[in-house]
Amino acid sequence: MSKWAALVCASILLVALACGSSGPDATPTPGPTATPQLPPGSVEHKVEIKDFLHQSLTINAGETINWTNREALNVLHSVVHTTRERGIPTEFESPNMQPGESFRHTFNAPGEFEFVCRIHPVKMRAFITVVEE
Repeated sequence: MSKWAALVCASILLVALACGSSGPDATPTPGPTATPQLPPGSVEHKVEIKDFLHQSLTINAGETINWTNREALNVLHSVVHTTRERGIPTEFESPNMQPGESFRHTFNAPGEFEFVCRIHPVKMRAFITVVEE
């Protein structure tokens, strides 16, 4: 390689390296959402969301459910309380969860709570029945 060719290659390499390092770093990919700790003595039920199924449960008032998306690849899921009457607010609504992410909700009052996945509402529908302890 001639002296000039080597000088041109070295110059191009230096310019490429300088351009790559002069800007801000790429935006990091967010990791799984941290789930806050529960008070000591709390009861928590862990529910895994997988294969387009939701689980129905019966729990006591004051207990908590922690749903975790256990799908492979990049299948999103959510947990959304549905109501049949207009004007009644939902009890809980998770964001869309990537695999490995979790959502927690504590049920303080007795009742029956239907919930669905916002993304798969027809196939992913279940109930939480909350009874007085």
